[in-house]
Amino acid sequence: MTDKSYSDFKSFLFDRAYKAGDPKWFFAEDFFDPDFKDEFIVDGALQIFREIETIWANHSETQFVLGLQYLIDRYCGITCFSFLSDQVPLSMRESAISSMFEVFEKVFAKACANTDSPANLHLPSYNYLCFMWWYVFPRHGAPRTQKMKIIDSIILNNLEKTLWLDNITCKKAALHGLGCWQPAYDDEVQKILNQNASIIPECLRLFAARAAVGDMN
Repeated sequence: MTDKSYSDFKSFLFDRAYKAGDPKWFFAEDFFDPDFKDEFIVDGALQIFREIETIWANHSETQFVLGLQYLIDRYCGITCFSFLSDQVPLSMRESAISSMFEVFEKVFAKACANTDSPANLHLPSYNYLCFMWWYVFPRHGAPRTQKMKIIDSIILNNLEKTLWLDNITCKKAALHGLGCWQPAYDDEVQKILNQNASIIPECLRLFAARAAVGDMN
């Protein structure tokens, strides 16, 4: 699939039928990662994040979740690595990764369960993707390099902003991400946790303590 438009890319991700019990479409035996250029993927992702509310409104929960999961999840294919590719202008990668916060602010904060133990956390659901987003994204801060410094700071900023959202699943997702980043960015993670301790609800205090030492298993 080459020389495609943004609308083609959006349709490729979201306009898919799914029946409970079927394999996720990107795990189907006849599926192959498309031949999209890295810059096309990141530019398309940036547009998707910017119109995420419209995409959410026009697709089922499963369509929405699986499309985004394929886009950002390192266990689902190679597409997500485009966000880290040197073949993509740094400014475009920065904008796309920064705009991931739009999904949390405009969708997850409204659609996810406001509890620390949602019932459908292991299904293709808003709760699942929210909680797993920064765990499955292919960057946890290591190795620390000068060329990744800006990208890393953007991701850490996204995690801190997600802590501010008035939704427990979103806050837990932020803590999950911070726990993944703790080994590489301990000082920065401790600072975020300490400065935002007052907005971490009681039900997440133990999870926050685990995040502080990188215990996310």
